[in-house]
Amino acid sequence: MRSDISYEDSRTRLSYWLPISVVLGACLLAIICLGVHAAQLPETFESYPELTAEPIPEEYMPKVEEAIEEEVKEELPVVSEPVMTDRDYMAAVVMSESRGEKFHGKVAVAVVVLNRADWWKKSIAEVVTEQGQFVYPYVGSIYKSAYEAVDMAYIVRDMYPKNMIYFNAGDKAENGEYYDKIGNHVFATDGEPEFDIETLGCKD
Repeated sequence: MRSDISYEDSRTRLSYWLPISVVLGACLLAIICLGVHAAQLPETFESYPELTAEPIPEEYMPKVEEAIEEEVKEELPVVSEPVMTDRDYMAAVVMSESRGEKFHGKVAVAVVVLNRADWWKKSIAEVVTEQGQFVYPYVGSIYKSAYEAVDMAYIVRDMYPKNMIYFNAGDKAENGEYYDKIGNHVFATDGEPEFDIETLGCKD
């Protein structure tokens, strides 16, 4: 048997087989570990204990339902309603009550809204939306002329009696004291006409 293998040949063979031996050893170790882990697992899923939920006591149900409702509200988008200004409320009344009247008649209607707010110590919104006061809400487009009549009412309101708080269609005043007729509307005051400044009022 030959024993004349050189030192260089031995190093070459060792460098070849050593990596292979390391890889095989690692694979064998992994197989052993998997086998141990598998042995610790139950044979079937039925071996796991069943997960059961305890029913919620009835006394807690209102709070649970309330929490669910709050969560749903938070998830829903918030839709904000358009903000109505005094000018918008008055323009709506001008459209609903005096749409076919001349500009002067529209202004007088807007003045009545202003006077009622001051006379009754209420806001424009309260006066306009109070049941039985005006035809409101108005459904339809609000014309530019209605807003112009409102703007003019703020300017010339002192030319009308400050207690001119009534108007109606026709020739006679249904409420208050007859003051003037403008277009198809009769305007009336709550008692004798009262002015903040000396004026003869607006007459046709």
